[in-house]
Amino acid sequence: FSGMIKLREWLDANHTTQADLARKVGVSQPVVSDWLNGHMFPSIKNLRQLSKITNMSIDALLYVKPARGRSTNHSAV
Repeated sequence: FSGMIKLREWLDANHTTQADLARKVGVSQPVVSDWLNGHMFPSIKNLRQLSKITNMSIDALLYVKPARGRSTNHSAV
């Protein structure tokens, strides 16, 4: 898990700090850091809040970069 790429991009684009986002969601800054670095996923409750704050779908928030050398095509052969 490479972390929440789209959330990191949103923070950068909106000049928002991890601490600012943490206050809006009601968690600590280290928790936001853990989400961004792929150490843990947000709870469903926090994903809903993040979706509202960022105006992104939960699917977009959970986008992860595929691992190198791995296909993203999961269809049966």
